[in-house]
Amino acid sequence: MQCFRMFFVALTMFLLSGCELMDSINQTPKYIISFHEIIKYPRASEIERPIMTLDHKKIYININQFVHSSDIADARLVEIPGTTDYFKIRLKMSRGGVARWHAMSLNFRGREIAMLLDGLYLVSMEAERFKDEDDEWVLLDGTFDTVTANGIVKNAPINYKIYNPDPSRIF
Repeated sequence: MQCFRMFFVALTMFLLSGCELMDSINQTPKYIISFHEIIKYPRASEIERPIMTLDHKKIYININQFVHSSDIADARLVEIPGTTDYFKIRLKMSRGGVARWHAMSLNFRGREIAMLLDGLYLVSMEAERFKDEDDEWVLLDGTFDTVTANGIVKNAPINYKIYNPDPSRIF
């Protein structure tokens, strides 16, 4: 009887915990971005994978992502002078994302990294370094079409909340 009561109380608390828990369970992340090392000389290692670029060339990447949508708290469009169809994107990193981006930008200084969108190659770029220790925004060194840029900007905060639910709002 005591076990039944404890089960009933736990079930009631779960059901009354609010919609945020159910919302985060039901949401599927979209426009997931990740940044990977480009392998110049593949060694057939288990952590290397070939991917096709948009112009049908094969490159190899390290499958371990260095920065992921779970590290990106927000995103903003940056207009490129003279064009209305293409944008640059600024990303606001979480606290952990700042550390990972900083390590990536130092480890691969002078080398390009691959940016994947939903697991597909999007662009190669050099990782911008932070200006100072308090900086949490990075400008992506790439040019993005309107649809892709708007999708990344719109979904960045949503994805961040899906990957990093607020523990105080669960109960």
